[in-house]
Amino acid sequence: MLFKRATLTVIFVLCVLLVSNLANAEKNYGSLLLLPIIPDSNIDEDETEKVDAKIAKALKKMGTFKITTVKELRKTKSKKRIRKLLQCMDDVDCIAKRLRRDSFDLVIFAKAELADDNGRSVTFTIYNLNDDEIKRTKTQKYRKNKFKNKRAAKWAKRLIKKPELLVAEEDDDDDEDDDEDDEVVVAKPKKKKVKKVVLPTKKEITAGMKQAYTAYTKKDINNAVSLINKVYQKPCRCNADRDVLQLKSLLEEFKKVLDKATDSFEKHDTKNTVAGLEQLQALDSNLIDEGSKLGVNDTGAYTNEINVMFAKAYMAQARFQLNNFQYLEARDSLSKVLGWDPTNKEAKTELDYIPTKYANALYMRAGITADADPDAAIGFLEQILKLTNPESDIYIKAQEKIEEINEY
Repeated sequence: MLFKRATLTVIFVLCVLLVSNLANAEKNYGSLLLLPIIPDSNIDEDETEKVDAKIAKALKKMGTFKITTVKELRKTKSKKRIRKLLQCMDDVDCIAKRLRRDSFDLVIFAKAELADDNGRSVTFTIYNLNDDEIKRTKTQKYRKNKFKNKRAAKWAKRLIKKPELLVAEEDDDDDEDDDEDDEVVVAKPKKKKVKKVVLPTKKEITAGMKQAYTAYTKKDINNAVSLINKVYQKPCRCNADRDVLQLKSLLEEFKKVLDKATDSFEKHDTKNTVAGLEQLQALDSNLIDEGSKLGVNDTGAYTNEINVMFAKAYMAQARFQLNNFQYLEARDSLSKVLGWDPTNKEAKTELDYIPTKYANALYMRAGITADADPDAAIGFLEQILKLTNPESDIYIKAQEKIEEINEY
């Protein structure tokens, strides 16, 4: 009797396992390659690698597709093939070409960039390699260092929701709206059949870049940034997308530094103004190079404005130094003003005054302070020796005054 019960128990367990395996087999819709997330220049690659690992784990746990990561692919493919595949970035035609000899049904690739709220925005694309068709595009958000396994599971579920549509010939994916504030689903037109997403051509992308750069040459940085972002939001999924990202990064950084330098100038913060202007010089030079690649000549509008701002910043610094009897430092600042603006009349006049009018002012101040603070008086007199000609009367008088104070 005991043997009979044991036999029935074993049979029951085997049946349960068989049913479970059959159920899991029904859930498997094919093979899927998960490519690494492509971070923009503002996001660390280490950060996206951690997100990749969590999403891969979540997708595998679901069992809907047989998931392969690039790390696993390296075990069976040559380094050269892997390198060429990763060089495709998010160029869908390039990816399809590199995977034509493999047996994957789907491939997922994604791009990460900073979101408006300082979070991260990741746009995933699911591409059917058999039908040569983009099946789904989703944009989801997270905050730095706050991407947990639970969120990864949610993302995985949303990515491969209705998996039968991903492997079907057509995609009528009508995902229900989610109240989650960390997901933005790219709206799709409700068509019975979507063979392929229409992407802009490389020629159209280049034209958009030219338009943005032309706005920059007209000293309209706000419009330039707005225009390049419109181009960036509609990628061609070709090599031109990298050029768009490069120009976008330069224009946005230029705007950011220009605003900061202008704010520092208005606050009479010469040190930070000059530091910002030096950054703008380097960025302007890089932007001129980008313009040359596009065949657009720079008008020098911002170059000239930077030069003028340099002159104004150093002139403001010189005025402060003159008012505080720092004539040696003022001479250097005035020389820099003329270096940026050779026609600046105020700088020329003040520079001419230093060995005469201001040297005499120093001599008078030394005389007033000699009794109370002889060291300070000698400091004023030594400035005169550095600012004037050794053969001048004021130089000789300063030298004699120093000797007199020392003897006293």
